[in-house]
Amino acid sequence: MALYNDLAHVYNHMYSRLFDYDFEAQFLDAWFQKYGTQTVVEVGCGSGNLATRLLNKGYNYHGFDISADMVTQAKLKVSNADSFSVGDIRNTSVDRSDAVIMMGRTISYLTTNQDVEAAFSNISKSIKNGGIFIFDPIDADQMPHTDEVIESEVIIEPYKRHSQTVRISDSPYTWQWDAQYYDMEQSNVDPIGDDTAILRAFYHDEIMDFLSTAGFELVEKVAKQSYIWDDHFYIAQKI
Repeated sequence: MALYNDLAHVYNHMYSRLFDYDFEAQFLDAWFQKYGTQTVVEVGCGSGNLATRLLNKGYNYHGFDISADMVTQAKLKVSNADSFSVGDIRNTSVDRSDAVIMMGRTISYLTTNQDVEAAFSNISKSIKNGGIFIFDPIDADQMPHTDEVIESEVIIEPYKRHSQTVRISDSPYTWQWDAQYYDMEQSNVDPIGDDTAILRAFYHDEIMDFLSTAGFELVEKVAKQSYIWDDHFYIAQKI
């Protein structure tokens, strides 16, 4: 996943504009206010786009990411570098907090049931009873169920991303995503980097099973618009 390592600076530039982090921070803040949240852990903090907003709102925040390069980008954005660390949610749990968030479709990189179960188990251990878990899985029902290669192009100057998506399986729903990144100020012919990943989308019933097994109860499922593949926020409570 070069996008989160060698191309971390490109991710930071492009995705800070592709996702509406102001809206997401306001959305999270509303739920945190409702549940009296003070301490927040972010799984897959990326380059710190949500972190800066939540810290500015006064939350006791800690974020971790599997990519050391992404954590480096995040630390450049805030004065308290201790707010971030490197970790893999499949084998990492943290001090018990009021809330855990896993945004930016981070769950899509957990492609096997074993991966999801391990992650949700550690997240459950990291949340106080009555605390909340908020995440945004890609909806498998919104994905194309064909064998055709789907191509798309996104331009966030000075970078361009050209990608190809092809379905691998329907159960679980997985696909291969290949992308080439270009710096249009340098060259529009030779890519500055390539990225390949296997990703997963989730059916609602799958999510409900994973939540139940990990000791969560669904509070609400909220429709979420995105620049591609509209999906949902899931808000679950530790019981």
